Amino acid sequence: MIWLSDLVYLFVAVGLLFQVSGFSRLSGFAVAVAGAEERGAVEKEDGYHVERLSRALAVTEGGQLAIDTHRGAIRVESWDKAQVEVKIEKRADVFTAVEAERLFADFEIEIEVNGTDVQLRGRSRGDRGSPLLELSYVVKVPRRFDVELETIGSGISVGDLQGEVRVETSKGRIEIGHIIKGSVDARTSGGSVRITKIEGGNGQIYTGGGSIEVGEVTGDLNLKASGGSLRVGAVVGELLAQTAGGSIVIGRGGESIKVATAGGSIQIDAADGDVQVETAGGGIRVGPVGGNVLAETAGGSIQIGVSGGAIKAKTAGGSISVEGSGGPVVVATAGGSIRVREAHGYVEAETAGGNVEVELAAVEKGRNMHCDLKTAGGNVRVALPEKIQATVDADIRIDEWSGAQYDIYSDFGLTVRRDKERWVGAKGEINGGGDLLKLSTENGNIHIEKR
Repeated sequence: MIWLSDLVYLFVAVGLLFQVSGFSRLSGFAVAVAGAEERGAVEKEDGYHVERLSRALAVTEGGQLAIDTHRGAIRVESWDKAQVEVKIEKRADVFTAVEAERLFADFEIEIEVNGTDVQLRGRSRGDRGSPLLELSYVVKVPRRFDVELETIGSGISVGDLQGEVRVETSKGRIEIGHIIKGSVDARTSGGSVRITKIEGGNGQIYTGGGSIEVGEVTGDLNLKASGGSLRVGAVVGELLAQTAGGSIVIGRGGESIKVATAGGSIQIDAADGDVQVETAGGGIRVGPVGGNVLAETAGGSIQIGVSGGAIKAKTAGGSISVEGSGGPVVVATAGGSIRVREAHGYVEAETAGGNVEVELAAVEKGRNMHCDLKTAGGNVRVALPEKIQATVDADIRIDEWSGAQYDIYSDFGLTVRRDKERWVGAKGEINGGGDLLKLSTENGNIHIEKR
């Protein structure tokens, strides 16, 4: 219905994403760096050989920290100093100092300062994949600073700061704090992502294997996961979220929400604009919503709160409930009950098995208020405003083996006809006639009530 079919290609697409040479913005970094190789003091600690490197670099606010390393965890913090502090640790799990020295010398680290910008580059000559060497980077930057970070096989952490944040790791968790006046672009091919808040910017988050959790975003937010749950606190702008396997939970949406999952439930507590949701297997709960709602699941119930616009909902198996609408309601289920309250527009509802209950709101001049309510097994109940003008066409088909008695009950004085207990029908006008009220069931009663 929406773009759930696109999720079939999501895992492949995310995988290809990490086969290219990192961020395009960082691809030229290796050429730009020309600093001398940096080395630190080596000592023995807790059975490991450790080399630590520490540098203090004078800069001003508004610069950029760029780290491009073949390995190692990265942690960036901010502080109220016009200085970038770099601490790098190499840890070798070997028996002799000679072995440790070989591993330390193999991995080159270069640092360069260019005006307000600081660039770090880490490369291995030969033992790039050695499990005996661990690396970590801890960097403190001024509070107003941009960061671009790329590593292979480790996590990335960024604290609170003002500026643009772009991070990528081929395998590892990403954690980002409160980002002010900047956007966040975060990618990992295997790990979860957690962001506290993006204030004054947008967010683009990708993971090839893990969950995504974002607190608040004042701009737009785009989330993609090839396997994991998505959770968002609030988004002021547009929200686009896709996962190939996992649940989606949204606290509050702004201008619009468009989400899809190939396997999991969807919950949206509230939204100011339009909502479009789809899941291949799981329940859907939405509302209240300021705009229109479009919801579909291949298996699960659908619950929609009060909507300011039109509602369309479909499930291959489960109940559907709507608390209110500002426009038409079109709902269908292959098996389950349907309940629609306070509809300010026409209602079309169909189920293959279950009761159908509909309440129309007060009559509004010139608005189409027709109803087409159908169930293949269950009761139909419709509650109408007392002054509504409608033309009724209601019928009940009864299987001869049922042995039950079914009838049409009306508060509007309609004449009911029967045909040898196999059929019950009623046709007539309410308040002079108007929009068609078509009601149909098999082996069930029909109730037409005044509100």
